Amino acid sequence: KDASKLITDCSDKFHCSSETIVEDTTSSSRWPPYIVFGSDLMKTWYSSSYPQEYARVPRLYICEFCLKYMKCEQVYERHRVSIFAPILL
Repeated sequence: KDASKLITDCSDKFHCSSETIVEDTTSSSRWPPYIVFGSDLMKTWYSSSYPQEYARVPRLYICEFCLKYMKCEQVYERHRVSIFAPILL
């Protein structure tokens, strides 16, 4: 139940996002237009073959350690914490 709420919240965030991402004329052909890899935000050079639900988000989050991709910042942060939790204990 909590997971489905988180997925719905993340989806709503991207459909009703107040974040402004500067669009240029070439970005409409690139999906996703931005990738967050670790702590870096990168503008993509070309489209990639991610599944449709991931490819059409304004930012795709990729774990720098396992390369898992996520479409929601909250899921990404939870994933990063789960990777470091065993190390910190």
